[in-house]
Amino acid sequence: MSTPKTDKPLDVDNDWSAQERGAIDGAVARATLARRLPRAELHVHLAGALRASFAAASPPAPHPTPDADLDYVDVATFFARHKQVARTLDTPDLLTGAAEHVVSGAVDAGCRHIEISLNRAEFSQDGADFDAVLDAIGQGVRRAAAHSGITGGLIVAMDRDSHPALAIDTVERADRARERGVPVLGIGNDGFPSRALHSFAPAYRRARELGLRTTAHANKPIDVVEALDLGLDRIDHAWELQGQSELQRRLAAAGIPVTMALSSCLIMLPGRFPTAADFPFEELRRAGVAVTLNVDDAAMFFTDSAQEYRLAADTWDWDDHTLAEVALASLEAAWIDEHRESRLRAWRTEARALVADPRRPTRGEDR
Repeated sequence: MSTPKTDKPLDVDNDWSAQERGAIDGAVARATLARRLPRAELHVHLAGALRASFAAASPPAPHPTPDADLDYVDVATFFARHKQVARTLDTPDLLTGAAEHVVSGAVDAGCRHIEISLNRAEFSQDGADFDAVLDAIGQGVRRAAAHSGITGGLIVAMDRDSHPALAIDTVERADRARERGVPVLGIGNDGFPSRALHSFAPAYRRARELGLRTTAHANKPIDVVEALDLGLDRIDHAWELQGQSELQRRLAAAGIPVTMALSSCLIMLPGRFPTAADFPFEELRRAGVAVTLNVDDAAMFFTDSAQEYRLAADTWDWDDHTLAEVALASLEAAWIDEHRESRLRAWRTEARALVADPRRPTRGEDR
């Protein structure tokens, strides 16, 4: 039996105006704030940031699959897995697409600036032309930035397990890529730590001569000492500074930012960090070190920037103002040149408004 048609409006109350007013649930507010606060991603590796959606859009095997090639397995295979993933990016289109994928993911997680690290040893395997690799990845970063407005670029990493003589050539190639329009921001040092950091002093000196910023993975206290002696602009990780009060004071006095990553260390090193509270981010922050919170290998460790901020806030019981301070500290530490001060002012204003109400639209519209 068919229902007779009628023009009479349904007797339904759809007036939500009263119900929409008021404070939202605290947990929802915290999660929303953690995702929306403007922040910078300063420590993310391209080869560790490719998610299942990118693998699904790539050609079939031998390109990565979500459960086989992208996930973290163990420390013993960690660097080999990076190389395995990088080897699958064997065409300019895949390299460009990978960069777009990583930048877009950072935007979705709240980032306004991103610095993507790529290790030359990973991206020049099997005779790959590293100059062409830089060009293709740079194109992806530029495309994603044009669509989203995010700032940032690349950190070209010298491989710590390769001969230091190759490092200077890496610096020169990075500089020439920058001249070709690739958004190269600085020089890093990554890979299995088989050589002392000071072995790379000539390469870092050349990078500074060329006007490139500098950073390095420095886990152990001796690495941090050598990074300070080398005059690096930033330091990556430094989690073994836990309990090293004198070295913490020296690092704080130097004002050199540190890019720390929470989930990656908790997943890789549960014997050292059995709980999130055991990780020394808050210890270093309270010691005055300019620490920033980052994802490291976001896809490999099943996280993103918003999740890291929520985890940190819950772990150390940060209030919303502290969460905003940590986010803004990452932007202060970012390698931003163009319109830096005006951007920072705008982000500070936005952060204050989001702390007041995390639902606030980012472009200033009234609710």
